[in-house]
Amino acid sequence: MATPLDDGQAGMAAGASSPGGVGSGAGPGVGPGSGSGSGHGSAAVMGTGVDLGIIRERIARVLVYPPTARNRGWAGRVVVAFVLLRDGDVRDVRVVTSSGFRLLDRGAVEAVMAARPFPAPADEVEITTPVLFRLD
Repeated sequence: MATPLDDGQAGMAAGASSPGGVGSGAGPGVGPGSGSGSGHGSAAVMGTGVDLGIIRERIARVLVYPPTARNRGWAGRVVVAFVLLRDGDVRDVRVVTSSGFRLLDRGAVEAVMAARPFPAPADEVEITTPVLFRLD
């Protein structure tokens, strides 16, 4: 059975950990006021050898912004989940929260598949993480 590992952030930051883990992160705040921000961090779950920061970096490195989406000005945040296997491969890659654009959702799933293999954990672990498509 896979241990769940969620990045735990509603915004752009990664960095919380599941029970028994340690981690840190930074990102946009919530509340009244104005401003903007982004953040990053890493989290490790003790005994699994999983570092969310490494996983997110690998996904971001291979992420392809679909040309049609870019031309139409589509941007968004897709939350994906998958089981990270003991050999670093993945299974059951799926969209947990859609960006609202099928093309971006599919691109996020394809990026997870293209980024493998990931560093191998001590045991199977369920990963949940956002994938961001931003027009800069």
